Amino acid sequence: MRGVATRPPGETTAKTGATIPSTATVPGDGSAPIAGWVLARFVELDEPDPVREGAGSANVRPIAWFELNRVTDDSGEKSQYLLAATRGPEGQACDFTNLRVYTWNRKKTRYETAFIENNLCGALPIRVEKNAKGDPEFRFKLMDRKNEERTYRLIQTMVRRVRQSDGGAKVATAGKKSR
Repeated sequence: MRGVATRPPGETTAKTGATIPSTATVPGDGSAPIAGWVLARFVELDEPDPVREGAGSANVRPIAWFELNRVTDDSGEKSQYLLAATRGPEGQACDFTNLRVYTWNRKKTRYETAFIENNLCGALPIRVEKNAKGDPEFRFKLMDRKNEERTYRLIQTMVRRVRQSDGGAKVATAGKKSR
Protein backbone atom coordinates (compact mmCIF):
# COMPACT_ATOMS: atom_id res chain seq x y z
CA MET A 1 0.00 0.00 0.00
CA ARG A 2 1.31 3.43 -0.85
CA GLY A 3 0.26 6.80 0.45
CA VAL A 4 1.45 10.22 1.49
CA ALA A 5 2.35 11.12 5.06
CA THR A 6 0.61 14.28 6.21
CA ARG A 7 -0.37 15.96 9.44
CA PRO A 8 -3.30 18.27 9.94
CA PRO A 9 -2.39 21.96 9.63
CA GLY A 10 -1.36 23.38 12.99
CA GLU A 11 -0.07 20.10 14.42
CA THR A 12 3.65 20.62 14.89
CA THR A 13 4.70 17.50 16.79
CA ALA A 14 3.85 13.85 16.72
CA LYS A 15 1.04 12.82 19.05
CA THR A 16 3.49 10.81 21.14
CA GLY A 17 5.35 13.99 22.02
CA ALA A 18 8.61 12.60 20.65
CA THR A 19 11.08 14.81 18.86
CA ILE A 20 10.48 14.90 15.11
CA PRO A 21 13.51 13.78 13.10
CA SER A 22 14.59 15.96 10.21
CA THR A 23 13.07 13.50 7.70
CA ALA A 24 9.55 13.84 9.14
CA THR A 25 6.90 15.87 7.42
CA VAL A 26 6.12 19.39 8.48
CA PRO A 27 2.55 20.60 8.98
CA GLY A 28 0.71 20.68 5.68
CA ASP A 29 3.59 18.98 3.84
CA GLY A 30 2.07 16.38 1.52
CA SER A 31 5.21 15.36 -0.29
CA ALA A 32 6.59 12.54 1.88
CA PRO A 33 5.63 9.17 0.37
CA ILE A 34 5.16 6.21 2.67
CA ALA A 35 4.70 2.51 1.92
CA GLY A 36 3.93 -0.59 3.91
CA TRP A 37 1.98 -3.81 4.17
CA VAL A 38 -1.68 -4.00 5.17
CA LEU A 39 -3.68 -7.11 5.96
CA ALA A 40 -6.64 -7.01 3.55
CA ARG A 41 -9.28 -8.11 6.05
CA PHE A 42 -8.57 -5.01 8.13
CA VAL A 43 -9.20 -2.63 5.24
CA GLU A 44 -12.73 -1.36 4.77
CA LEU A 45 -13.36 -0.10 1.26
CA ASP A 46 -15.64 2.88 0.70
CA GLU A 47 -17.48 1.74 -2.43
CA PRO A 48 -20.26 3.75 -4.07
CA ASP A 49 -23.74 2.53 -3.06
CA PRO A 50 -24.52 0.65 -6.32
CA VAL A 51 -21.22 -1.24 -6.12
CA ARG A 52 -21.63 -2.10 -2.42
CA GLU A 53 -25.23 -3.25 -2.87
CA GLY A 54 -24.43 -5.27 -6.00
CA ALA A 55 -21.43 -6.96 -4.38
CA GLY A 56 -23.44 -7.74 -1.26
CA SER A 57 -26.30 -9.33 -3.18
CA ALA A 58 -23.83 -11.36 -5.31
CA ASN A 59 -21.89 -12.48 -2.23
CA VAL A 60 -18.54 -11.31 -3.62
CA ARG A 61 -15.72 -9.40 -1.92
CA PRO A 62 -14.80 -6.19 -3.82
CA ILE A 63 -11.14 -5.84 -4.75
CA ALA A 64 -11.38 -2.76 -6.98
CA TRP A 65 -14.00 -0.69 -8.74
CA PHE A 66 -13.90 1.92 -11.47
CA GLU A 67 -16.25 4.51 -12.92
CA LEU A 68 -16.56 3.63 -16.60
CA ASN A 69 -18.61 6.64 -17.66
CA ARG A 70 -21.61 8.79 -16.75
CA VAL A 71 -25.05 8.90 -18.30
CA THR A 72 -27.57 11.71 -18.04
CA ASP A 73 -30.91 11.08 -16.40
CA ASP A 74 -33.80 13.35 -15.37
CA SER A 75 -32.39 13.32 -11.83
CA GLY A 76 -28.84 14.20 -12.99
CA GLU A 77 -25.76 12.29 -14.01
CA LYS A 78 -25.39 8.65 -12.99
CA SER A 79 -22.10 6.77 -12.99
CA GLN A 80 -21.72 3.31 -14.50
CA TYR A 81 -19.27 1.04 -12.70
CA LEU A 82 -16.92 -1.90 -13.18
CA LEU A 83 -16.36 -4.11 -10.14
CA ALA A 84 -13.49 -6.60 -9.79
CA ALA A 85 -14.20 -9.01 -6.95
CA THR A 86 -13.43 -12.43 -5.55
CA ARG A 87 -15.19 -15.22 -3.67
CA GLY A 88 -13.79 -17.60 -1.14
CA PRO A 89 -10.94 -17.26 1.33
CA GLU A 90 -8.21 -14.67 1.33
CA GLY A 91 -4.79 -15.43 -0.07
CA GLN A 92 -5.86 -16.79 -3.45
CA ALA A 93 -3.40 -16.89 -6.35
CA CYS A 94 -5.62 -14.58 -8.43
CA ASP A 95 -6.06 -10.87 -7.76
CA PHE A 96 -9.75 -11.15 -8.75
CA THR A 97 -12.05 -13.92 -9.96
CA ASN A 98 -15.22 -12.02 -10.92
CA LEU A 99 -16.07 -8.98 -13.02
CA ARG A 100 -19.39 -7.16 -12.89
CA VAL A 101 -20.62 -4.02 -14.64
CA TYR A 102 -23.44 -1.98 -13.14
CA THR A 103 -25.31 0.34 -15.51
CA TRP A 104 -28.07 2.85 -14.96
CA ASN A 105 -31.50 1.91 -16.39
CA ARG A 106 -33.21 5.21 -17.21
CA LYS A 107 -36.68 3.72 -17.69
CA LYS A 108 -36.66 1.84 -14.38
CA THR A 109 -34.55 4.51 -12.61
CA ARG A 110 -32.27 1.96 -10.98
CA TYR A 111 -28.92 0.24 -11.34
CA GLU A 112 -28.80 -3.14 -13.02
CA THR A 113 -26.10 -5.74 -13.48
CA ALA A 114 -25.27 -5.51 -17.18
CA PHE A 115 -22.35 -7.93 -17.26
CA ILE A 116 -20.98 -10.81 -15.18
CA GLU A 117 -17.86 -12.85 -15.84
CA ASN A 118 -17.00 -15.55 -13.31
CA ASN A 119 -14.17 -18.05 -12.95
CA LEU A 120 -11.43 -15.64 -14.00
CA CYS A 121 -7.92 -15.55 -12.65
CA GLY A 122 -7.29 -11.88 -13.30
CA ALA A 123 -4.28 -9.77 -12.43
CA LEU A 124 -4.28 -6.15 -11.36
CA PRO A 125 -3.98 -3.49 -12.67
CA ILE A 126 -7.15 -3.10 -14.67
CA ARG A 127 -6.77 -0.27 -17.16
CA VAL A 128 -9.87 1.78 -17.99
CA GLU A 129 -9.73 3.91 -21.14
CA LYS A 130 -11.96 5.33 -23.86
CA ASN A 131 -11.71 4.19 -27.47
CA ALA A 132 -11.75 6.50 -30.52
CA LYS A 133 -15.57 6.64 -30.43
CA GLY A 134 -15.58 7.56 -26.74
CA ASP A 135 -16.86 4.18 -25.51
CA PRO A 136 -15.30 2.99 -22.24
CA GLU A 137 -12.98 -0.01 -22.45
CA PHE A 138 -11.25 -1.97 -19.73
CA ARG A 139 -8.38 -4.42 -20.03
CA PHE A 140 -6.43 -6.73 -17.76
CA LYS A 141 -4.21 -9.79 -17.92
CA LEU A 142 -5.13 -13.34 -17.01
CA MET A 143 -2.69 -14.95 -14.60
CA ASP A 144 -3.46 -18.54 -15.54
CA ARG A 145 -3.01 -18.16 -19.32
CA LYS A 146 0.53 -16.86 -19.72
CA ASN A 147 -0.57 -13.24 -19.19
CA GLU A 148 -3.16 -13.23 -21.98
CA GLU A 149 -4.69 -9.76 -22.13
CA ARG A 150 -8.46 -9.33 -22.34
CA THR A 151 -10.26 -6.21 -23.46
CA TYR A 152 -13.95 -5.39 -22.97
CA ARG A 153 -16.01 -2.46 -24.24
CA LEU A 154 -19.15 -0.86 -22.78
CA ILE A 155 -21.53 0.24 -25.54
CA GLN A 156 -24.50 2.01 -23.92
CA THR A 157 -25.52 -0.70 -21.42
CA MET A 158 -23.95 -3.76 -23.09
CA VAL A 159 -20.47 -5.09 -22.42
CA ARG A 160 -18.71 -7.03 -25.14
CA ARG A 161 -15.30 -8.63 -25.29
CA VAL A 162 -13.02 -7.07 -27.91
CA ARG A 163 -10.95 -9.57 -29.84
CA GLN A 164 -7.87 -8.45 -31.70
CA SER A 165 -7.53 -9.45 -35.36
CA ASP A 166 -5.22 -8.59 -38.24
CA GLY A 167 -7.48 -5.78 -39.40
CA GLY A 168 -7.81 -4.18 -35.97
CA ALA A 169 -10.13 -4.71 -33.02
CA LYS A 170 -13.44 -6.47 -33.52
CA VAL A 171 -16.21 -6.68 -30.98
CA ALA A 172 -17.46 -10.21 -30.37
CA THR A 173 -21.25 -10.35 -30.36
CA ALA A 174 -23.53 -13.09 -29.07
CA GLY A 175 -24.34 -15.70 -31.69
CA LYS A 176 -21.64 -14.53 -34.12
CA LYS A 177 -17.99 -15.42 -34.25
CA SER A 178 -15.52 -12.68 -34.98
CA ARG A 179 -13.13 -13.40 -37.80
